[in-house]
Amino acid sequence: DALTAAQVINLFEKNYLKALLKVKRFANHLPAGYEIVGMQYLDRTVEEIDGTIYGFEEKISEIEESGSVQIES
Repeated sequence: DALTAAQVINLFEKNYLKALLKVKRFANHLPAGYEIVGMQYLDRTVEEIDGTIYGFEEKISEIEESGSVQIES
């Protein structure tokens, strides 16, 4: 499941949040019809650690897709 994968990856990461996000990114790139069990628990754990991280991840994704950086004031 997702949290078990994050625990294994955490052995090689600086912190648990980075391990969780690696699992999330991997899950997001799986082909249609494939999934990692327990992603809702992973999402909840990330929210508990840092509730702002998903907004940040979405913003990074938007920047990468558009190929440009917009500065908000």
